[in-house]
Amino acid sequence: MEGGPLSPSDSSASDPGDRGSDRRPGAALFLQVPGAHPSRLLSRELEGRRDARRLLAGRVLVVHLSWTTEDPMARSGPDPAGELASWIRGLGRQLREWSVECPPEAATPERLEGWREGGVTRVAFTRGGPDAIRRARASGIPGVSVEVASADLPTRALRDGLVRLLDAGATEIVLRGREVAQGSDEVIRARHWAGARDTLVEEGLRPAEPWRFHRRGHRSQYARFLRLGRPLVGLGPGAISFRNPMRRTNVPIEADWARRLGAGQDVAGSVERLRPDQRSMERIWTALAGAEGLRLPRSFPEERIRALPGIREGQLRWDGGRLRPTPRGWQELDELVIALLRARSRCKESAAGSGSEPGGSTSDPDLQSFEG
Repeated sequence: MEGGPLSPSDSSASDPGDRGSDRRPGAALFLQVPGAHPSRLLSRELEGRRDARRLLAGRVLVVHLSWTTEDPMARSGPDPAGELASWIRGLGRQLREWSVECPPEAATPERLEGWREGGVTRVAFTRGGPDAIRRARASGIPGVSVEVASADLPTRALRDGLVRLLDAGATEIVLRGREVAQGSDEVIRARHWAGARDTLVEEGLRPAEPWRFHRRGHRSQYARFLRLGRPLVGLGPGAISFRNPMRRTNVPIEADWARRLGAGQDVAGSVERLRPDQRSMERIWTALAGAEGLRLPRSFPEERIRALPGIREGQLRWDGGRLRPTPRGWQELDELVIALLRARSRCKESAAGSGSEPGGSTSDPDLQSFEG
């Protein structure tokens, strides 16, 4: 489905921020900070991955450093973001965004000041309250994101807590729910999500994803790159790299990752090539999970749009050449994507039955619209 109508808008084609002057598209760099010697170990991994170095070279980079330590000594221990600052700046052509993800106690005033001077543009707190947000904003770092656990909170308490975070200066709110067993997905109760959404929109925030809301000018570029499948290099234990159609995942245990690096071995735990149907499903899901929506060709007949799954059910709306999810569509996203994939499959079967080749000419333009 790549390049077809049921594909997310490739905003980089019209967004100069995704491209350097040499016209190479932007790329994302994810750094999972190990417990010891982060700069030495992460640079060693990159030295051993020629494909990753070539992908990053000359590109505008979006960098996300994840330092999710719960070590009580985090306040006084080494500062990995500070250690890696000059190394990061030398990797690509320029930095479009540099985020540091950390618990609030790791973001001391001295570190925040150093991060700002080093080029950090966004701090993403894994939890936290108004005091941490005020410290970050006082340092001069323009973007402050906060994850908010919505599980087990009364709706009114959740709304009041969100307002306090925004009053303190938060520029982005990420809603978190209860983790699902045997997976990384989370479930946010419908009433919590609806109440939080209404509160955040009333306070002037925009939804970028069902769980992510931002003030104007403060949308997370890393989250956007990740969701839309932009080229991604992941370094560190458990880090994921992606360049269509290949996905690579590092071994998750830090000791194993460090041992392999020391022995000059590959640190990949798995490498997979996504099948076209897997990639198609991901592209539809990630497009509808964001505000961009799905783009349809201008030739797509209006009566066919009205017949698409999700339109009559109130899950989708037709807006400016795109199918955009409604709040109900976001709540029922999985079912909506399945319905669209089934509709696409029926069109392919109909085309095959009429003797038309996929991607070839057919008397019915609607069928072409679902071809990849």
